[in-house]
Amino acid sequence: MKNFVKTFAAFVAILGVVAGAFAQNSGPRGGPGGPGKKGDGQHRMMLGKKENEMLAKLNLTAEQKSKVKALQDVRDRTFKKLMSDRDPSKREETGNKMREAMKRYETALDKILTPAQRTKLTQLREAAKKEMEKRRGEKGSKPTPKP
Repeated sequence: MKNFVKTFAAFVAILGVVAGAFAQNSGPRGGPGGPGKKGDGQHRMMLGKKENEMLAKLNLTAEQKSKVKALQDVRDRTFKKLMSDRDPSKREETGNKMREAMKRYETALDKILTPAQRTKLTQLREAAKKEMEKRRGEKGSKPTPKP
């Protein structure tokens, strides 16, 4: 039960990052960079980079690496397809589909990893979540510059 709670917490943290990326890249204002500019997927790249750093610490076998790469490719294609539809009326539906896709990814990833690797990944995700919360707190505490 304790592992389930940790895994669920990690899933929620990752989902929050992905949902945040989706929210920032939607709407009529365009993506990062302002109006008329397409989102460059920078948030997904950051998530992928951080995720790959964590996975590298798990000492995956060559077979596991191959399976994880294929799984990430499917996830990324799914997210790209879902995020390409910027129809505001479908925002909730798209968010639900993204959560479902992330859940499928997490379930499949758990099947690839050994129990010890799953435990370590959960610990790494919790540490990353705490670091992210710490950085967000620091950003919120900075004084607003005067014009």
